Amino acid sequence: MIARFDELNGFSDGFGLEIEQLPATFGRAADVTVQLTNLLVSRYHCEIEVKNNQLVLRDLGSVNGTLLNGERVDEAPLFPGDTLQIGLQSFLVRSIQTSMLEQHHMKTAEDSVEAVTA
Repeated sequence: MIARFDELNGFSDGFGLEIEQLPATFGRAADVTVQLTNLLVSRYHCEIEVKNNQLVLRDLGSVNGTLLNGERVDEAPLFPGDTLQIGLQSFLVRSIQTSMLEQHHMKTAEDSVEAVTA
């Protein structure tokens, strides 16, 4: 598990979300990582990725925006305790495994080197 999110506003009682792979996309489309059915959510709303060994939230041009701690953001780092709002659903960033971020960053760098040398 790279990160854990807990839903705050009860759309799905006790809903907890564990991110296992990055990038993780949120939206209403069938091919996103986390599918949300709320009509205020764009088909491809936002994504979470690793940048410089840090978990980063990035809006994907959503109509209603992505809120982090009540502020609309285009891109911002995520930290435990942050609140992420996508449409009507809010999630608490419960935990982030920094060791997993480092492993993900190293694997991505290795894959890039392999692609260049191939």
